[in-house]
Amino acid sequence: MCSSSKYYLIVLNVFFLILSFVFITIGVIIQTTLAANYTFLSEHLAPPAAVMLTFGLLVFSVSLLGLFSVSCRSHYLLWIYICFLVILIVVEFFQVISGLIAKSHVLRLIVDSLRAAQFKYTRDYLASFTWDSIQRDFKCCGVSNVQEWSPHLHNSSLPDSCCTVYIIDCGKTALETGNFYQSGCIGAISQWIDRHQIIIGVSVCIIIILQLLSLACSRGYLQVLQCYGSAKG
Repeated sequence: MCSSSKYYLIVLNVFFLILSFVFITIGVIIQTTLAANYTFLSEHLAPPAAVMLTFGLLVFSVSLLGLFSVSCRSHYLLWIYICFLVILIVVEFFQVISGLIAKSHVLRLIVDSLRAAQFKYTRDYLASFTWDSIQRDFKCCGVSNVQEWSPHLHNSSLPDSCCTVYIIDCGKTALETGNFYQSGCIGAISQWIDRHQIIIGVSVCIIIILQLLSLACSRGYLQVLQCYGSAKG
């Protein structure tokens, strides 16, 4: 069992190494998407991308340290790896908790930014582009409902991005024909966050379980090195 711990440790850290590239890639994609489509909200939505990138880099560094400690057969490097892995597990646990707690605060910031962008919709390209991207992507209209657009647009019209069936200037007759998304965008965004929180929460739990297994393998391999050192001595 102890001798096999080395190979389990290698396999787990290779897996974590691959996983770190996945997290880094996702973080870059989120950052790029925010910059391209949701510029007006990037200030409030950028932290998740930064967390994803930072987490990916941490996992990469720790897994690389694990592989290096195995290849060098070093007690000291293995102990350092164990310490960093414990710290990473604790950080992951608190990140999940803080993410759940921070949801309501993030939603309030998004609402404030959306209302500010709504006020500038007809005058600011970034504001209109952000709103159009959100309404098309999330299939929603307005912050909470479509009536919120009436103070900002004339002739009882809606943005074309509110139309369920899009044609140019469809927003001018959308209210009359019922050709608009019924749900508000903050509700759609909240549901999107809920779905992804579940996915992220389950994924992090699986990662923590595998990291705990890696800790056990590290202890096993440490015993192997100690036995080898004693026999050699």
